[in-house]
Amino acid sequence: MDKGGMLRVGPHSAGAKPGPACYGLGGQEPTITDAAVIMGLLDSSIFLGGRMALDEKLAYEAIETKIAQPLGLSVPEAAYAIYQVALSLMVDAVYLMTVKKGYDPRLFALAAVGGALLLFATALAAGVGIQEVVVPELAPVFCAQGLHHACFQIEVLRSLFEVLGETPGPSWNQVVVELQRQADQELSRLGVSIDQREYVWSADLKYPDQHHEINTPLPCSTNDPTVWQQLARGFHENPHRLYGYSQPEKPLELVNLRLLAKEKENSFQDRIEIRAGLEKTRETLDALDNKKLQSVYLRGVFSADRDLWQDLNLGMRLRGPALKR
Repeated sequence: MDKGGMLRVGPHSAGAKPGPACYGLGGQEPTITDAAVIMGLLDSSIFLGGRMALDEKLAYEAIETKIAQPLGLSVPEAAYAIYQVALSLMVDAVYLMTVKKGYDPRLFALAAVGGALLLFATALAAGVGIQEVVVPELAPVFCAQGLHHACFQIEVLRSLFEVLGETPGPSWNQVVVELQRQADQELSRLGVSIDQREYVWSADLKYPDQHHEINTPLPCSTNDPTVWQQLARGFHENPHRLYGYSQPEKPLELVNLRLLAKEKENSFQDRIEIRAGLEKTRETLDALDNKKLQSVYLRGVFSADRDLWQDLNLGMRLRGPALKR
């Protein structure tokens, strides 16, 4: 709650210490994790695979004191309000990354990765019209795994602020050489050999009366004498895609020249062990021995099937509501 009585979520995080109130490490402010515990979306008894217990009483008290009582809500209603505010921020973020850039989110699947997105994935997909949610087996550590296997890359740029003419300006070749030297020095420091490097050039361009420039790939070599003519043609396609119009009769301003120098993609394939029994298929989870019901609050209380995600197999179909833990 802010001073004006508005419910806000973020941007500050409780971190790992003191963390959410339910961690029992001294955190006093209610968090999304506390709300998920109260709503029944998180099972407090098997958090981190059972290595850490969450204190529902502390989560309840934090939400009751800081949110529920000031707003005149019950604690489950306040927890649901926290969830909905966080969800609305995520929906806005998806629109910024898709609709504002000319893409229809309904044409995509949502990759649910990260430690907390799985709590919101289906609701987020429904909020933006996405029909399919993909959950990788290593979803909670997806980013860390990607970082571990990622190739090195360096981006350098030089601001030019020139009007794009028929041919490159006199400083063009010097800037190209300096940017490549700068990128190569950094890649050498990182131990990337010359034969493992590749370069992607682009430029930030805009119309004279445009506030924000648009990054445009260079369609040819930086040494090609027709580079600026091709760059102009490539740029005019971007406003048309983004905003529905272009103005090819106007001059263009070259704001930045960019070079992305990167290590070539690794040739090895990660070997991921397939769980035993993955080839088995079942239509329902009726045969599972560990099937339990859990009370969940989402605009009211209802019961949901609660099962271990390891018991999912190829071809299995679930009839909701259901929770995977």
